[in-house]
Amino acid sequence: MSEAKPNEETLMNTPKNGEIERLYSIQRITAKLGALASFSDLKTQLLKEVSALFEQRRILLFLLNDEKIGLNFAGISQPLDDDEAEERLLNSTIKIFNSDDETVKKLIENTAVALDNITTTDTPFSDLASLLNIDHLYLLPLLFKETLIGLIVLEVNPQTPLNDTDKRILAVLATNLAVSLNNKRTQEGTVQQLAAKMNEMSILQQIDQELNDTIELSTVFNMTCDWALRFSNANAASIALYEEDNDTLRTMFNYGYSITDEEIESLRGQTKSSIAYRVARTGRAEVVPDVSIDMDYQPVEQNIISQMSVPVLREEQVIAVLTLESKKLNAYTDDHLSFVKNLANRAAVAIDNARLYTESERERNKVSHILRNIVDIVIVISPEGRIVLMNQSAISALRLYSDTDYIGRIFDEAIDFRPLINIYHKARDTNEPLTEEITMPNNRVFYTKAELHEGVGWLIVMQDVTPYKEMDRLKSELIATVSHDLKQPLSVMRGYLDLLQMKNTFDTSSENFVNMIDRSIQNMRQLIDDLLDLAKIESGIDLSLEPVSLNALITEVVETNSSTAIQKSMTVNTDLSENLMMVKGEQNRLHQIFNNLIGNAIKYTPPEGKVDIKMEKRGDSVRVSVQDNGLGISPEDQAHIFERFYRVRRPETESIDGTGLGLAIVKTLIEAHQGTIRLESTLGEGTTFYVTLPLSEDVNG
Repeated sequence: MSEAKPNEETLMNTPKNGEIERLYSIQRITAKLGALASFSDLKTQLLKEVSALFEQRRILLFLLNDEKIGLNFAGISQPLDDDEAEERLLNSTIKIFNSDDETVKKLIENTAVALDNITTTDTPFSDLASLLNIDHLYLLPLLFKETLIGLIVLEVNPQTPLNDTDKRILAVLATNLAVSLNNKRTQEGTVQQLAAKMNEMSILQQIDQELNDTIELSTVFNMTCDWALRFSNANAASIALYEEDNDTLRTMFNYGYSITDEEIESLRGQTKSSIAYRVARTGRAEVVPDVSIDMDYQPVEQNIISQMSVPVLREEQVIAVLTLESKKLNAYTDDHLSFVKNLANRAAVAIDNARLYTESERERNKVSHILRNIVDIVIVISPEGRIVLMNQSAISALRLYSDTDYIGRIFDEAIDFRPLINIYHKARDTNEPLTEEITMPNNRVFYTKAELHEGVGWLIVMQDVTPYKEMDRLKSELIATVSHDLKQPLSVMRGYLDLLQMKNTFDTSSENFVNMIDRSIQNMRQLIDDLLDLAKIESGIDLSLEPVSLNALITEVVETNSSTAIQKSMTVNTDLSENLMMVKGEQNRLHQIFNNLIGNAIKYTPPEGKVDIKMEKRGDSVRVSVQDNGLGISPEDQAHIFERFYRVRRPETESIDGTGLGLAIVKTLIEAHQGTIRLESTLGEGTTFYVTLPLSEDVNG
């Protein structure tokens, strides 16, 4: 069996011993390059190994730049002797994007090119040959996935040209080097991106900490612009607050401008067609690489070429615009924009918080100034019982030390005035507003109201009513005297009226006149009785206190007024506690209180209406509510409803008899029983009176 002879092509493509050794060298070089840590080390070692593999020829390396429009010089195995030529070589670039040069086209197609007599030809490599002072070059393209990523340039000596074996070795080497360069460059790029992201996260974390440490608006503006300038290398920065309602930008901070803030504000205030205004209105960031081609650009500083404006958003609403300006063309990258957006998001919270704090501080100072200058006593107590606010009038009236800080102290411990503490405790225990009159240590009488306000606490307001009390006393004395003196003439008038009716016979018309006189005398007598009763109560009556069953008393009052309710086809409902509610009071006076309230509810409710009476225990007190669905009382009338002689003047009430003293007597009697009364009313819907009385400890204890 004979062995086939290899043909000439097979013999030519079969590696010789020397070529095999060089292929092993390529394998070794590839492995060595792959083990290097950095891209820079890879380039240096690549040049060294390739130069050694090809008899110390000078080797140059060009790599695709980031813009992917050309090959930048990346290294040389042996430096040039001429410093000027070395400098030019360092800055040399071979354009490959949209190049018409045939040599470049061949390189892009992965074809190695040998250039001879290059200095006499018109090619992008002619300048390179001149710098190297050589006329023969061999260009070896480095392609990865059909993309030219680099170029190896070998100096060629005409006396020792590259043979076919050298070219085959270079072709194999180019494939391996392209893979190594791409992998290492991608790896280093990934590492750099990761490092940049980590650095950015670290910076943002530091920004968060710094912004959280301040609530001063000016400091927030300063820090925001400072970080934006540092990261983007911009030449100038400004931040302006945006008011959407009137479409205005108000510059709050500028940095890096050669003119004053007032001049900048004047320039920007001349028009509303700037880039920053566009961003404020759309809520979208804009990067302008060249402001000269933007019709809306508003020049403030000379030689500005690039601008970036980013909206500061809070709950999807633009509250400010951050603007950066640079003297470089296309100065801002996507990384710059991403960072400034993140910065703007953080600044939005800080700006909003600082602005709210500034506004609240301004309002607090305003309220504090008002409180310091009003004569009324104002005390605010937290739900936990600590003093939140106490004005100077309170400190003076309670005879406290003016140089002592009472804010934050327990109210019961800081204030040593039992009547005020009792009012606070009573209001807190019943969880209802409470009004009482207190005589202060300086013998001044104060009208005191304690009321719970959600989110604030207990608010105690005290008004000095001493002059009014004195006037009231004098008026009561006058009324009592006059009323007493009016009784006798009224009795005489009534007597003579009776005699007239006995001695004379009147027709129907005259009988009506007599009845009207009689009714007027009765109303006048009732008014005098009420005045005298009120004067007696206010002079300080001694109540005969004893346990009284509130259940039985209210049932009796309802029964007393049932005939009037039946005449008006009204319904009176009672929801009394199953437990016996005993209060300490005087039976007749308590009857007078509820008879007036229930009688009024029936009187001021239209026919076929209803009255609901409910009773419930609240702490150590009992609360009785009398609710009707009648005419209702306006807010203006509610403020005066417990005053003497005050009556609601409306067309619906003109025909209803009354002296205007009933509720004044009721309020005075309730307060004499250590209780409280208040009302809630809406016009056209009805009125509810709430009476709170302390339970009798002897029976309910």
